[in-house]
Amino acid sequence: MSRPLRVLLVEDVEDDALLVLRMLQAGNFKVEHKRVDTPEAMTAALADGPWDLVISDYQMPKFSGGAALALLQKSGLDVPFIVVSGIIGEEIAVGMMRAGAHDYLMKGHLARLVPAVERELLEVEQRRERRQAELRYRRLFESAQEGILILDAATGVIVDVNPFLIKLLGLSRESFLGKKVWELGFFMDIVANEANFAQLQRKDYARYEDIPLETSDGRRIEAEFVSNVYQVNQQKVIQYNISDITERKRAEEALRASEEQLRFRNLILSTQQDASLDGIFVVDDHRRFVSCNRQFVRMWGFPPELAEKKNDQLFLQFATSMLADPPAFLLRVQSIYEHRQETSREEIVLKDGRIFDCYSAPMFGSNDQYYGRVWYFRDITERLMSERIALRSQRMESIGTLAGGVAHDLNNSLAPIMMGVEMLRMQYPDESNLLDILATSARRGADMVKQLLSFARGAEGEHVLLQPARLVRELEKLVIGTFPKNIQLVVECDPELPLVLGDPTQLHQVLLNLCVNARDAMPNGGTLTLEAKSQEVDAIYASSEPGAKPGKYVALRVKDTGTGIPPKILERIFEPFYTTKGPEKGTGLGLSTVMGIIKGHGGFLQVHSQTGQGSTFTAYVPVNPAGNEMKSVIKTAMEFHGQGETILIVEDETMVRRMMCTVLRHLNFNPLTATDGADGLVQAALNRTALRAVMTDLDMPHMDGLVFVRTLRRMLPDIPIMLTSGRMDNEMAEEFKSLGVTRFLDKPFTGEQLAEALNNLLAPK
Repeated sequence: MSRPLRVLLVEDVEDDALLVLRMLQAGNFKVEHKRVDTPEAMTAALADGPWDLVISDYQMPKFSGGAALALLQKSGLDVPFIVVSGIIGEEIAVGMMRAGAHDYLMKGHLARLVPAVERELLEVEQRRERRQAELRYRRLFESAQEGILILDAATGVIVDVNPFLIKLLGLSRESFLGKKVWELGFFMDIVANEANFAQLQRKDYARYEDIPLETSDGRRIEAEFVSNVYQVNQQKVIQYNISDITERKRAEEALRASEEQLRFRNLILSTQQDASLDGIFVVDDHRRFVSCNRQFVRMWGFPPELAEKKNDQLFLQFATSMLADPPAFLLRVQSIYEHRQETSREEIVLKDGRIFDCYSAPMFGSNDQYYGRVWYFRDITERLMSERIALRSQRMESIGTLAGGVAHDLNNSLAPIMMGVEMLRMQYPDESNLLDILATSARRGADMVKQLLSFARGAEGEHVLLQPARLVRELEKLVIGTFPKNIQLVVECDPELPLVLGDPTQLHQVLLNLCVNARDAMPNGGTLTLEAKSQEVDAIYASSEPGAKPGKYVALRVKDTGTGIPPKILERIFEPFYTTKGPEKGTGLGLSTVMGIIKGHGGFLQVHSQTGQGSTFTAYVPVNPAGNEMKSVIKTAMEFHGQGETILIVEDETMVRRMMCTVLRHLNFNPLTATDGADGLVQAALNRTALRAVMTDLDMPHMDGLVFVRTLRRMLPDIPIMLTSGRMDNEMAEEFKSLGVTRFLDKPFTGEQLAEALNNLLAPK
């Protein structure tokens, strides 16, 4: 943070407060704090804010964490609240989270404190940005100089209306809200009934002109009607934009009916037209500047004297200097004049970012004599901005949903492989090398699935102790197997590399992105060098590298002998979406992702390149500060077998179901299977006396896992139940716990993990 982190500590023990502060400082936070241990002191402190974070003990002599949370909520401040306690149990922790606490930690296990604080601060910033975006949209909605109706797309019920439309039609807000749009009676030419509305539902965009509207006081106006369909907060809505084009239509009719060019000029310069929202500009039959209204001068920023002189050359020079793409617009104007009997409509973009809706129409007299052309310009920047905000929100929500769905399918594909490899290892011990490759690939796929789910949920991957040499060996195999043969790979790896604390999938992605970039930089072949070495960074060296700090690092280096990076491009390579590759070869997110991952691991990235002589990228990852000892993460096979107990497996994926049966039979259990919740209830009823435990999936057709468990509990209230799923939100997990389901096994899992989970499920309580 650029400013100190302001922390309010609700804690009665000074030493415990100092421990929390030391953990935050170790996480590179510059902390300003205040400690309180009574309601009065906390109330005064909240008034003295602002605070970035509240960290509270749960039980204190004069105060409690629950009371502290209530005080914070009463203040109305959007400040993360984290419980840090030495005595809090799972039931109390769940209660605090339900009450609104953002996280809880045990005082003896504060390793999660810094990641939890970073996550909550990021979420506060994201909430602030969402509120600002919503506020900007609301301001645009309220101040728009055209009518806007927001409808529920499924029912046609009006959920919002802006002040402009209320004033235009002379009705109250209550006259709109809660009614179906065809009940209003204003848009009968478009939405006369539910069938007409259904046609609009199927169109993402529709536009209609010359729609007659009658106001509450009997006035008749002509309107332009635009319909857009999009999603907001998972709700599909339709937005109608209604513009009053009465004056414009009157002007067109008058211009077409006139036989005298002077009449056109007088009409354009009338007081009524000067009050128009449209900028109006008129040329004669020789394309000479005739007149314009004041709104046109204001919109384009013309000097008043330029409009008065009517100098065609000066006017053209000024207008083209304002456009983002003058040649394209001038070509379009030339085409319009050549087809002078046709009307035209397009959007034009100015250099300052504004967007004008440009409409033009020919002017004919009663004897069909062509007198010239009238141009109308309307600033639609704010309207397009509001539409793009809504569409961007819909697109990001769709990407998250897609990621979650893909991850679910991959989990079900990987689960049989991970369980089957262990069964094959027992049957074919001489094939350990091949099976190790299969197991490693399956685990890597499972890690990638977790990353997809992390994206869909907005979470981060787990950081564990890992050997950098193992990452290098995996990349070596991948490069040898997939890169062109004209690229020679050289691997240099220190034999005694220290451990680092990180997300193995993310660090694998860093090396893979850098190697792929090196490959693309050598289209005619070359040498790719992959290095991993210990390196100590002193204070002098750290001061010369942005983001670097003194300390011990593992340097992961990727060198190529390719084309190199020109200096003017080198400054931009880490910008998101910046790429020199074609659209079919890259998105421009690779290096920005690499930079984000390395920064997230507390490291820094260094690049050296020279045109024609290749490039070197070095990722510095901090050495694990706790030392170089790591407990083995590979557990030996559990000596756990059943006594022929009957276990019901409820799983809709055939391959997963069959492999789970194979593992359970190997463990000396009698597996029963069901393809969904309804089938599971039938099997449970038929085997209720013999049934010892139930393992059920969450996402299944016909009857999902939650409905199945609710029904099964009424049939067999004490049967042990374990949930197997690849994705489940906190709210769903809490509902299962309320039904007595406390054992969860994340997909994909190995046979060993299945055995361990089953052992815990059947263990005496």
